[in-house]
Amino acid sequence: MNARKKLDKLCKEQLYNEVKTYDEALDFLREFTCVYDKCKSDKEYVPGLSHYDFMYWVNPIREAFAKNNYIKAVEKLIDTYMEQNDYFDNDIVTTICKLRKGKTMNSGIYANNQNNYNQAMEYVNLTLERDTATKADNLLFLKFMIDSIGRDIETDTLLYYVYNANDNAPVGNRVFPHTIYLENGDEIQLFSDRFEKRKIDLATEVVIAQTWRKPSVSKVYDLLGSIDRNGFKYDYRNHRGTFYPYMNITIVSQGHHSISCSHYLKKGTINVNVYDIESAYKYVDTDGCYWLFNNCKNKKVEINDFRYALLFKLSKMYFELLNS
Repeated sequence: MNARKKLDKLCKEQLYNEVKTYDEALDFLREFTCVYDKCKSDKEYVPGLSHYDFMYWVNPIREAFAKNNYIKAVEKLIDTYMEQNDYFDNDIVTTICKLRKGKTMNSGIYANNQNNYNQAMEYVNLTLERDTATKADNLLFLKFMIDSIGRDIETDTLLYYVYNANDNAPVGNRVFPHTIYLENGDEIQLFSDRFEKRKIDLATEVVIAQTWRKPSVSKVYDLLGSIDRNGFKYDYRNHRGTFYPYMNITIVSQGHHSISCSHYLKKGTINVNVYDIESAYKYVDTDGCYWLFNNCKNKKVEINDFRYALLFKLSKMYFELLNS
C-alpha cells in the first residue's frame, strides 16, 4: 500500500472512529504528518482554491490549534481532507503542518525538555560511574530512579485537572511510540489488544490514570465512596490499559476514574495489554525532545514530557546492563 492510499485509509477510518481524548488526537496528528511526509508531491503545482476558499477550510483548523483543542483540529482536518482531497496536497496540508509545528515550537516545550532531560541524565551517569560502583548497585539505583519517576508522573497526572482549568492534560495512554515503520515497508505494532495480558495489582503498582475536570469532581467523589464500601469490580470492556515492562508502569486508556479511585483505596486488579518493549529498545532511542528511530522510515516524533523519555532511556540502560 503506497503512502497516498495509507493516508486515505487513515482518514476514512478516523471519519468513523472519532477521537475522544487529547492524546488520541495528538496521536492521529502525528501519524497523519508521518504518513503525509511519505506521499510523493505532485509533479506540477496546480492551484485549485481561491483565497476565500482556502481560508474557509484552513481557519477552523488554525483556530482549534490556537485553543489547544486538538480534538476539534482533527475533526476539521478530516472534514477538509474528505471535501478537498484534490487540492489538499498543494494548498492546505503545508499550512496545517506549519500551524501545528509553529504552535509546538513556540510553546518552549522543547527547550524545557532538553534542559531537564540533560540534567537528569548527567546526574544518573555521574552516579553510575563512581569508582565503587558495582553491577548490582547500578541496577538497584536505576530501578530506584525508574520507580521514582513513575510515581512522580502518576501523581502529577492524577492531579492535573485540580491545578488546571482545562482538561487537556499533556499525557495519555499512547505517549510512547506505538508503530515502527521499517525501511522494507514492514510495520511493527508495539502494543495491541492481541498481545499477552498482565494482571495489575492496583494496591501496589504504578498506575497512571488521567481523570478530567468535568464531570470528575462529582464522579471521583461518588466512586470513592462506592468502591470503599463495595469493592472494585473489574470489567474487561471498560477497564483497559497497557503495561510497560522495565519501566514498571501501567498507563490507563479506559476507566480512568474508577481505576484511579481503586488504586488510591488499594483495592482490586485489572488485566492489561503488555507493550513490546524489547522491539522498542531495538528500534527507538530518545534525546529528551524526540523519539528517534533506527533504520526506520519514521524520522522523529516530538515528546511532550521529558519524564517519559527518561523512563524509556533509563529502563533501556537497565535492560542492557541486566543482560550484559
